[in-house]
Amino acid sequence: QTKRVAALMLIPNRGDEAVMIAVCSYMESSDVDIAKAAADAVFEMAREGCSCAIEAVLSQISHKEARVRRAALELLCRLSGTGDHRSIAAAAACLEDLDEQVREAALRVLPSLAQPGSEEALNHVAKRLQHHLRQVRVVAASAFSSLAVRNQEIAIFALAALLKHSDPEVRRTAVELLPLVSDRGNDCAIGAAVEILSHADPGVRQSATDALAEISMKGDARVSSAALELLNSRNAALREAAGVVLESIGRKGDEKVISAIAVHLESQPEQRCAALMALKRVSDEGNEFVMNAAKRHLKDADANVRRFAVETLAAVARKGDEKTVACFHNLLSDRAVGVRWAAVEALALVADED
Repeated sequence: QTKRVAALMLIPNRGDEAVMIAVCSYMESSDVDIAKAAADAVFEMAREGCSCAIEAVLSQISHKEARVRRAALELLCRLSGTGDHRSIAAAAACLEDLDEQVREAALRVLPSLAQPGSEEALNHVAKRLQHHLRQVRVVAASAFSSLAVRNQEIAIFALAALLKHSDPEVRRTAVELLPLVSDRGNDCAIGAAVEILSHADPGVRQSATDALAEISMKGDARVSSAALELLNSRNAALREAAGVVLESIGRKGDEKVISAIAVHLESQPEQRCAALMALKRVSDEGNEFVMNAAKRHLKDADANVRRFAVETLAAVARKGDEKTVACFHNLLSDRAVGVRWAAVEALALVADED
């Protein structure tokens, strides 16, 4: 039978539909070698856009043998041209194939089958970003970034929707992709992330916060305002994330940001701790305002607040600052062991070696 396939390729009028149908029929053979030989023949004989060849190749996408599925994907790239709906859908579906090489083949051919920024292709791939298997999400993420046009709203909104997904790994994938498809400061991306900072699910808010840290410009007022609101959150991870965002978009020593954070020093102990850690992140060295604020809270009634105050003061104070060193010495007898240990570590950072 393999010889018969080869013989068909010797017919002069190889573009003839009858000949093509005859060769394509062998692609359905249960014998893998015959199916592969037929696929090679089709590759040599077919013209781009040949409908019978495309139909035959599409039927092999679900073949039980992985090497036939890979061959079919490569053939689609040659035969279909750009924009064929069936071929795009079939290649996108292969991103979740159990065989790694089939998935990689799908990743290679998709950019050839779809126009850059194709909404159709992006929608197909975005579905695979939600797959339960990590290896599928990884290859889908690569496909998504290769298909998306930079700062394309369709791509950004698709990822913003995934920031709300119930699976934290899917949200993480979206966070990692956003900087790859949008520039820092992109209004669409920032607006989408800011919008879900108030989401009921703390994990979703965390993902939005992480995304903002990656895509925001320095000094973005919208993001600063949203991050400052998070300092009031009951979720410790979100309060910490607020500081990360403020650090990533702020300028060290920005008086407006520091003043806005300092307001939270008058709140509940959890918020006071978060504010102190945020000040640690955004303050410049030797900032008197921040140092004085931290020193006041060295006497706070809450031990955790005192400990965070020590850490903030140690991070901001200049090496050898005698007054700060004296403060830390006084805390070596604090009733809370965590504060005492923080004071020891702070002295190692600030006190002169002699």
